[in-house]
Amino acid sequence: MEETGLSGVASDMSVDSLMNFIVGMEVDWLKEIFSFSTLYQFVAIAAAVGIALFVHRRFGAMLHAMAISFANRGEAWLMRVWVFLLDLGRAVLFSFTAAVLLSLCVMLLQTTGLVGEGARLVFVRLSYQIFYAWALLLVILRCVEAIFGANAMGPSLRKALYGVFWTLAALEIVGVLPEIVLVMKSYTLPIGSD
Repeated sequence: MEETGLSGVASDMSVDSLMNFIVGMEVDWLKEIFSFSTLYQFVAIAAAVGIALFVHRRFGAMLHAMAISFANRGEAWLMRVWVFLLDLGRAVLFSFTAAVLLSLCVMLLQTTGLVGEGARLVFVRLSYQIFYAWALLLVILRCVEAIFGANAMGPSLRKALYGVFWTLAALEIVGVLPEIVLVMKSYTLPIGSD
């Protein structure tokens, strides 16, 4: 009977220590979320997005006008290539500009000492991944449209492509996709003769 009592006390102590550990982690996590470093990250992201929107609207309109003027010049394959490249440049202009400006903002924050060199810039990394994923999605869509034609991809196919892409992008951002790929590589199918 005493053994039961001792194990009950030991289990209560382990539960108490586990609860203290969890509460300590939550407090540390909350301190990190509501720190000035996080505030500076959000300010940098907002500044990069705002300036990138301005650049996209201003220079994107110029790129679009250039693409229309090239399209009106003729149907030569060189003109179609220029139209494709200008349209592709206009499509990724926002993401590219936002990522570059965010890099400059982070460098400025680290240079001024507002964010330490070893700081965990979680929201900045998440923003980078979203910017690059958006640019990659637009490149894929433009290439599919160039290969099959703009009218070949209807709204349902476009929605399906968006769904698959953003699901894979979310799995990549969370870090699950590389593990899935490693598991899939570990399985082999015995096809053919050795």
